[in-house]
Amino acid sequence: MRKIPIEYDHEYLSSPANRIVAVIEQQEDTDAAVAALAQGGLSGDDVVVFKGQRAAEKIDVSGEEHGVAGKVLRTLQNMGDEKDYFYQKVAELEQGHNVISVAAGDEAQRERIISTLKQHKARAMLYHGDWVVEVIPD
Repeated sequence: MRKIPIEYDHEYLSSPANRIVAVIEQQEDTDAAVAALAQGGLSGDDVVVFKGQRAAEKIDVSGEEHGVAGKVLRTLQNMGDEKDYFYQKVAELEQGHNVISVAAGDEAQRERIISTLKQHKARAMLYHGDWVVEVIPD
């Protein structure tokens, strides 16, 4: 089993397509959710945890810090509901909460992930499909 990273350390968050994104306030709940997801067979880039101001900055809602391509991508995303969701997650990170992003394949896998996250106090859950964002009830 590959280790699941506890902090996002890539240069830029482009799009959470085909992922469930949620907020977990407490670190111990986040750690338990990550462990449960790993036990369920997810690993590596399947599960990513965002923490702190550094992660909030890497989301770069405007795209201005990541060149022309970043600006174009965010401009397109900001035409829809995604902008509000990005701002919400940045605000959560700035409040010291964790944001977890989990790759979700088929419907059965999505349901298992949602159940696991809910068991570990996740809230503000969204499923980002290719062309749609679905709000998942808490």
